[in-house]
Amino acid sequence: MTTTASLGQRVKTLREKRSWRQEKLARAAGLTQPAVSRIEVGCVKQPRLSVLKRLSEALDVSVDYLISGTYKSKETSLPDSVTVSNEFKQTYEGLTESARQQLFRYARFLQEQEKKERKSRRRNRGTSDQES
Repeated sequence: MTTTASLGQRVKTLREKRSWRQEKLARAAGLTQPAVSRIEVGCVKQPRLSVLKRLSEALDVSVDYLISGTYKSKETSLPDSVTVSNEFKQTYEGLTESARQQLFRYARFLQEQEKKERKSRRRNRGTSDQES
């Protein structure tokens, strides 16, 4: 479901749902308050991808949602879990024991990286909450 709201309107709505001022969103996203303001009022129609990524992380939504107002686009959606499981199983069965162990180590590494990133984002949000 696509909404007719603009990028700036979505950013403002998400910010207000959190009861954040522009300054707080700016700190959480590593931007300046005037930059957030320009985006919200529509002066900046197409922010750089790096800015969109920072805003999406601070607001806990996807870049796709900020741009289009949809949570999942057909182009970027992942296959369902059954398809992934079947494909993964076929790939896994074709690996040597050594490669399987390496795959598991890499999966655990990715899992730990994601945990650290989530923890860091929560900590940054907590710091921002305390400053306001």
